[in-house]
Amino acid sequence: MSKVQTGIWIDSREALIFTMRRDSEHFERIVSEVEEYHMHSEGKSASPFVVRDALKEKRMLRRRTEQFEKFFNEVITAISQSDEVLICGPGESKLGLEKAILHKKHRNYRLIGCHTLDSLTENQIRAWIREKFGLRR
Repeated sequence: MSKVQTGIWIDSREALIFTMRRDSEHFERIVSEVEEYHMHSEGKSASPFVVRDALKEKRMLRRRTEQFEKFFNEVITAISQSDEVLICGPGESKLGLEKAILHKKHRNYRLIGCHTLDSLTENQIRAWIREKFGLRR
């Protein structure tokens, strides 16, 4: 039985999952439902805008956190058959995924590392992951 090695490139919009065995490769894209938001004042009112905006922002941040949790759980489900996992990506999403993986008590794979990797094409990401696992194609 060959070892299953998985590389994940992740940002807040999507996760690209490359699962590799000695004789085959599988690619999967998971699109996140994490919403982007920007706070702005909605004009004048009798109550101080600071309080109103702070409550609204707190609600939006809680919602965003829940969306990230759902996204990370989808990615973790997709890598459940892996033996080794490597995470990379440009932003902080990779760190959130790493934290979510480490909090899972019943995982059957070994987390190899978490690397900062800029936005590249799918083929460049695939080549980088192959190189990190020592696979040649």
